[in-house]
Amino acid sequence: MLRVTCHEDCLMEVTNSTCLEHFGCVWDQDASHCQIDKNNTVDGQGWIGVLLSLLGDIIINIGMNSMKYAHNGNQHEITGDPIRHYLRLPLWWVGILLLVAGELGNLVAYGYAPAAIVTPIGSIGVVTNVFITTYILKEPFRWSTFAGAFCVVVGIIVVVTFAPMTVIEITSENVWSDVAYTMEGGIYLAVLVVSFITVSVIAEVRDKVGKKWGEKTVLIYIGQCAILSTMTIVCAKTFSSILSSAMRNGFETEFLHPAPYVVIIVMIVFCCVAMSYVNKAMMVFGNSKVVPTYFAFFTTTSVTTVAYVYHEFDCLLNPVNGVLFLFGILITMVGVFLVQVTTEKARVTPVDDDSKHAGELGGINADGSNSEDLVVSGVFETPGNRTASAGRLESGNASKGYDSGKSFAPLAPPISPLGGAGGRGGPGGGSPYEG
Repeated sequence: MLRVTCHEDCLMEVTNSTCLEHFGCVWDQDASHCQIDKNNTVDGQGWIGVLLSLLGDIIINIGMNSMKYAHNGNQHEITGDPIRHYLRLPLWWVGILLLVAGELGNLVAYGYAPAAIVTPIGSIGVVTNVFITTYILKEPFRWSTFAGAFCVVVGIIVVVTFAPMTVIEITSENVWSDVAYTMEGGIYLAVLVVSFITVSVIAEVRDKVGKKWGEKTVLIYIGQCAILSTMTIVCAKTFSSILSSAMRNGFETEFLHPAPYVVIIVMIVFCCVAMSYVNKAMMVFGNSKVVPTYFAFFTTTSVTTVAYVYHEFDCLLNPVNGVLFLFGILITMVGVFLVQVTTEKARVTPVDDDSKHAGELGGINADGSNSEDLVVSGVFETPGNRTASAGRLESGNASKGYDSGKSFAPLAPPISPLGGAGGRGGPGGGSPYEG
């Protein structure tokens, strides 16, 4: 049985001997009462885990944006197809190295703070993404975007404040019996396999025009990533706990067993496969969609998984703290949603030299509003000039020998650097030509 010690368990003990029987409890000689070891709380060494997680997730977001920028610069101007394989792009590898560095920070963070705290902090990457797209790429910064970033910050503070204080004992000897070979572990693996296969099948289903569902909505590829990422979080929590035990009792007590090496290999494999699906999403959609959706899915699935496998929510004995903790996660998710739906920029692909300027306008009218524009033979068509455009188009076709009876379908908008993947501004965020 996995040993999980809650803060309340320590407070219930009234003697030194019974206090020390609980793993993670210490006896305060001055106050003459039992309490959880401050090294496992935020005001003890737990702040190290919070800080490492914050820095790690900011670095991860910068890495994801570097990868996205590499994809944007690797597209053919006309067809939009990749010019070279992304593995041959130096900037893409810079992004990968930043991702690895950030994940290492998160890995160490799990040894200092509960996963219920470390994982929601990952949403800080959404705030970083807003600043990158605003100040570096000069994309518009709306007040609704600020509101979303504010909600993310407030949500993280609430989560850290009211998260359950737990101490979990995981060693190389008990990892199999208390984690892997348990009912919770078996149910988790079954859900992981079934859900991943289901989403993978949906991703390959094509609509009436032959487009895969994985390329129609960002939820599919990011959903596959989030499902696989739950295993990386389980392994990260396990490895960091084993490492903490080794630092207390000596490395020979833990690293002479095969368990830590198996755990780290599984974590690396699942992390690489999960990031391949993020890479797929970034090749189709803009980072203003990919990044918020990634952190929202990652936070929700990971917190749920860790709470179930490691019984961390068993320590939410105070109903008020439990409600406030869940409320903090809800605020964070609302902030992520606000950021996602307000950072899309509409863009239209120029179809020739005459329409290049129209394409650079990004689908934004002179008055700053998003227009329902179509590029037709170099003419920016809006509801206001639709009739005039039709007349110019008809006369132009006659002079060029075109059949005026033919319909003109606009090309799909390009993926803008770190912006929307051809998405039009507004809650939908998607291109009117998608699907």
